Amino acid sequence: MNPVKPLILTSILMLLCSSIYAQLKWVPFEKELPTNAVIGGVESHRELAVCRCNYQGAMHPGKVVEKACNIGYGGAEKIVTTFEVLVNMGLVELSWIKSNGELPKHAIKAGTENGLDMYIGRVFYEGGTHPGKIFKAGENYICNIGYGGKELTLTTFEVLVEHKSHPKPEALSHDNRCDNKSKNPNHNTVGFIGSISKDRQINEGASLVSPNFKYQTRVTDDGRLVIEEILEHALCDEGNIIIFKTKEIWANTTEKRDSAKDYFMKFQEDGNLCIYSEQDGFVWCSMSNGRDGHHFEITNIGHIEIVNSHGSEVWPD
Repeated sequence: MNPVKPLILTSILMLLCSSIYAQLKWVPFEKELPTNAVIGGVESHRELAVCRCNYQGAMHPGKVVEKACNIGYGGAEKIVTTFEVLVNMGLVELSWIKSNGELPKHAIKAGTENGLDMYIGRVFYEGGTHPGKIFKAGENYICNIGYGGKELTLTTFEVLVEHKSHPKPEALSHDNRCDNKSKNPNHNTVGFIGSISKDRQINEGASLVSPNFKYQTRVTDDGRLVIEEILEHALCDEGNIIIFKTKEIWANTTEKRDSAKDYFMKFQEDGNLCIYSEQDGFVWCSMSNGRDGHHFEITNIGHIEIVNSHGSEVWPD
């Protein structure tokens, strides 16, 4: 057996694994939040994405407020307008782990200052949830946030952690499926992961997938809202995730509309999740307006729901 071949195969697998694992990226902020920005908190019905910025020679994680990255530093809240936003490109499951000073495994590092690593954390404060920076002080870790012009230090917080599964070699043969996706007319592209906020729109041919990539919700070419179990998906060019094979497990209706028309779903400012067609307008709505709906999500067990700013479900009834 040629000893070079195993070496080549190993190198290919390492590269593919790296491309799968490199799905968390720091993206420069340019006028608006990028798609799939990691949302770390909420305040006054406003989502707070996770950011980091260079300040005084170090990279500090914080929260996006309006068009700036707010951090705590030197006892004050600093507002930095040149910064990066954390984006989940896919195939990475994230969770927030409660801590009283410990650092859990797989905590996500965002920077270093004076030799101390800084990680991404968040705290509940004054009715909101605020992303900030975690670092070691003495024997324990603490979380600092910027709030109300001040730097606040809290010893009870949550840590953002990343879960990675080890892909099987056969699962890495996705290139051919990507190249030949035109042969599968039923494929769709992942548009959003986990949830969408108000005024977000998902067009026909795209979907919202659960963080564990086991389920998706989308509008079909016959105008229905469906939940599907994902049976086969692949990482394609530059981080795009293509869904190839699914099994429908729920639909909002059995009525099928004209497949020649173009449908999309939108989570509206009034808290309604609605389906429209480009040609005829209104098709269906969740009738959830007036319930303080904050975002629309699909969970890791395949439930779709609209939740309020405190995380409580307001739809379905």
